[in-house]
Amino acid sequence: MNPLESTPPPGLDAERRERARIDARRLVARRRGRTRRIRNRVIAASVAAFATAWAAIGVQLASGHDPALAHKSQSTAKTSSASHKRSSVQTDAAQTYSGSTDSSSTSSSTSSQPLAPVTTQQS
Repeated sequence: MNPLESTPPPGLDAERRERARIDARRLVARRRGRTRRIRNRVIAASVAAFATAWAAIGVQLASGHDPALAHKSQSTAKTSSASHKRSSVQTDAAQTYSGSTDSSSTSSSTSSQPLAPVTTQQS
């Protein structure tokens, strides 16, 4: 066997290379298209999730169910009742200290509405 006889003709090899290049270009084009579709789907899903979350929060706030305000009102209620207790104890102590037995001053402080809480810092 002669090595020159076993080699394919040069024209056939060039055709194979050209076909391989065309197939490679098609393969690369398919990969790019697939990558582009995946990226577009991920972007669309991210935007949809973001918009859905904002819409849910917006609807919740528009309906009057603000979690931050609800939590703050509960803590304010606790604080105001505690400060009311402190103010009534201070008022009783001041009356005892002054020796006042006047029933009008005692009845006015106990029958009035609870005092507003005193704040010392801006919130």
